[in-house]
Amino acid sequence: MLDDATAQTDFIADLYFIQQQPKSLLCTSMLNQGKIIGLLYLENPLTIGAFTSDRTEVIQLLYTQAAISLENARLYQESQNYGQQLERSLQELEQAQL
Repeated sequence: MLDDATAQTDFIADLYFIQQQPKSLLCTSMLNQGKIIGLLYLENPLTIGAFTSDRTEVIQLLYTQAAISLENARLYQESQNYGQQLERSLQELEQAQL
């Protein structure tokens, strides 16, 4: 988290920072059951210190729910793929029996 990104010299030569001039930054990994499943990057170009502890707590609750949703979507896709694979195997077995 950077409360005042304009005061940081680490990114002074970065083209994005030069063009966008973000004031507050928050970057964190999205975890679900101890596994990183995504990255959350937020910036505020208007306010220094925009990401207070109260706001980051709410953001953490929201991205935790988002991480769970992403994991559920991945599991659903895997189950759909497995179902299609089983269906193809059943069709191949029926063809072999004929």
